[in-house]
Amino acid sequence: MKKYLIILLIIIIISFACSKKGKNPALPGTPTETPTITPTLTFTNTVNLSNNVGSIECGDYHTSLLTKDEKLLMTGSNWFYQLGLNDNYDRNKLIQVIDNVKEAECGGFHNLVVKKDGTLWGTGHNGYGQLGTGDANTITVWTQVLTDVNKVTAGNRHSIVLKNDGTIWATGFNTAGQLGTGDFNDRRQWYQVLTYVADAIDVFSGDYHSFVLRTGGILLATGYNYYGQLGKGDNYSINEWTPVCNNVSKVAAGEFHTLVLKTDNTLWVAGRNNYGQLGTADNNDLNTFAQVLTGVIEIAAGASHSLALLSNNILMATGCNEKGQFGNGNYNNSNTWIQVATGIQKIAAGKEHSIILKLDGNLWATGNNDYGQLGRGNTISTNTWVKISN
Repeated sequence: MKKYLIILLIIIIISFACSKKGKNPALPGTPTETPTITPTLTFTNTVNLSNNVGSIECGDYHTSLLTKDEKLLMTGSNWFYQLGLNDNYDRNKLIQVIDNVKEAECGGFHNLVVKKDGTLWGTGHNGYGQLGTGDANTITVWTQVLTDVNKVTAGNRHSIVLKNDGTIWATGFNTAGQLGTGDFNDRRQWYQVLTYVADAIDVFSGDYHSFVLRTGGILLATGYNYYGQLGKGDNYSINEWTPVCNNVSKVAAGEFHTLVLKTDNTLWVAGRNNYGQLGTADNNDLNTFAQVLTGVIEIAAGASHSLALLSNNILMATGCNEKGQFGNGNYNNSNTWIQVATGIQKIAAGKEHSIILKLDGNLWATGNNDYGQLGRGNTISTNTWVKISN
């Protein structure tokens, strides 16, 4: 009898360990409940973009631009009403969708903004509760979903916020532990996941993995880790926030890879490298962070391509270029960092497209444009940088 009790105890301990470590679950592709796609419409935009770009963000197939006067413009895919215009017509030029915005974040098929008053507003796909409304209903117009918010990040189907009191809250898809709740259960309402990080200063997310940055550059991570994208030295997914890197100033995470910009302007990478998106001159995945560049001031990650802006305003790229997302005139992938543009001040990367803001204040785009995500007034993709005008 004693022997059986010991065996049972061992099984319980192993099961508990697996529940914390994770099993690298199968992840979903494009949502299966896709509504009927309606034709693309072209809209005339009256917002002045000349030297008025504050920040740029990209979702899978859409793009957002926050102006310095706090207006949010968007273009691209609107399958799930992610533009918040109460229809599901794609747009192929930037159009104003909401104002008084302090920060905007694009998820795979949903969007979130923090307004100046600290309220959080969302729109789009909500099939996993990623908008935190308590249900799984798609939201067709911008709707307030939370208050007292400082920072927000949006993954493919999950969302995380840093509140003004330093607490971290999360909602949505959690099969890989990306919410950091200690389990793998989805949430449809905002759920507090960290109370002890009073010094949290920012949040970041990839498609299925998430990060919290603390004062002093300490980086915490949770979620999917099959390719080592958490950089913690193994390939086990986790559902609890775990320190993975130090001296960090910013994170950019793609589908299955992670870029970390350190305080000394060095770039470190981890995760999947099948297209060379880590820029290590090979195609081997990494489960610990490795340094690849110096003198970096800004980073962006697409699904399988990476962008790094150097201090001399030169843009470097690596990884998948099959949709022309490098803008260098060809469709050749690269596993080394190559120069693709000069005179750049801001960058952003979508699933298969890239957006840059030049020093002269003009916006340029390249890559996949099937849904109008380049904002060029059509749905023609390109492998060279094209100027976006409104």
